[in-house]
Amino acid sequence: MLPLLLPDPTLCLDRIEITEKALTLCLRATCPAASCPLCTQPASQVHSRYTRHAQDLPIQGRAVVLRLMVRRFFCRNPDCPRRVFCEPLLRLLARHARATTRLSDTHRDLGLALGGEPGADLRPVPRKVQIAAIRNWGDSEASGASHCTSRNSS
Repeated sequence: MLPLLLPDPTLCLDRIEITEKALTLCLRATCPAASCPLCTQPASQVHSRYTRHAQDLPIQGRAVVLRLMVRRFFCRNPDCPRRVFCEPLLRLLARHARATTRLSDTHRDLGLALGGEPGADLRPVPRKVQIAAIRNWGDSEASGASHCTSRNSS
């Protein structure tokens, strides 16, 4: 069941919170290291952590919210201008995204299928969201694989 909810096997489900209107999945990454997005050098020393929130496709009429504990890592490459970076979750979310890749794809598909006034009454998401999803089509950074690396990889 969990692989259906989470397309990224490097995520661990810590807790599920269920309310009348929403299902919240509390997640964290389990990779011991992450690659710097600029120099691609693996890094394992954690700088800090923060909580990131994202929406996912609804389940049984309930909104699904992902509460992700994301780590920031130090990049120890002296030639790299990036000193601190966040671990990427590219199988699940594009950088800076507030919706999962599959929810963004659904918004885009609805915008393409229901675009214009004929679909105005059927549109389940705001028009601005659909337009942004259509404009960003093909520009998504989410098409790449997760950059999870182990300490022993080179």
